[in-house]
Amino acid sequence: MRLSILGMLTAGLLVACTTPVEPPAPAIAAPSVTRTHEFAMTSNRTGLKYIVLVSEPLDALPAGKTFPAVYVTDGNWYFGMATDTVRAQFIGGSMGQTFVVAIAYPDPSFESLGKRREQDLVHKPVMGGYGMMGGGGEDFLAFLTEQVRPFVEQRFPIDKTRTVLAGQSLGGLFATNVLLSKPDSFSGYLIGSPSVWADPPLLGVARKFTEGAGHRVYIGVGGGESAAMRRGAKNLAEALSAQSTGLSVESAELAKHSHATMQGAWFATGLFYLLPKQTAG
Repeated sequence: MRLSILGMLTAGLLVACTTPVEPPAPAIAAPSVTRTHEFAMTSNRTGLKYIVLVSEPLDALPAGKTFPAVYVTDGNWYFGMATDTVRAQFIGGSMGQTFVVAIAYPDPSFESLGKRREQDLVHKPVMGGYGMMGGGGEDFLAFLTEQVRPFVEQRFPIDKTRTVLAGQSLGGLFATNVLLSKPDSFSGYLIGSPSVWADPPLLGVARKFTEGAGHRVYIGVGGGESAAMRRGAKNLAEALSAQSTGLSVESAELAKHSHATMQGAWFATGLFYLLPKQTAG
């Protein structure tokens, strides 16, 4: 019996020793989005660091042609949404091939993003969620127009005459300030749920605005947002529409959408108006 047991143990050991050991599973690469690029940049004015995210159209681009671009604030939150929306609308045939350029921040933590965006997206100092905020809008615009745009336009075939600035909430306020102060910075302005409350004098400036000829503006707000947010968007749209300066304004209250669910809704809806598909010839 002992010999039988020893034989069984020996056979088991031999099998264990001769059974091939499976190699470890290969490491999985970090997820990535097709035809996207990431660049680290530093503001010449402030020394602040940024991440510039660029998505190209999915299809190969014909040589010698240029294509529109949408410049998006709050890139940490909206780059993926903007890229998916632009590509889906191209596949669906509602718009042409379009670049997305988003400005993001190196530190993705919520508190850090909150502080950085409150500084960059508000032109005038005002009390915000982290104390006094704002005052950096002019510097951020300079970074966007004097550094980011030339940088990406040298590397990608972007049509400089078909550029849209897009932002929601404080980003919508920033886009409004750019429109009213330096309208020729972009050909179109995609404004979602603008935080007019953070810059009350802005409506007075909008009522006197006379320099928007040839530009297009889309203002969207959610029907489920606060009364103050809906009122601010409505008053801004009315103030801009009242001017017979050649500025084209489209506005909409998107039923049931809250401030959070507006993220994709205002962007997709506004693109139909701001970047209509151009027909050949």
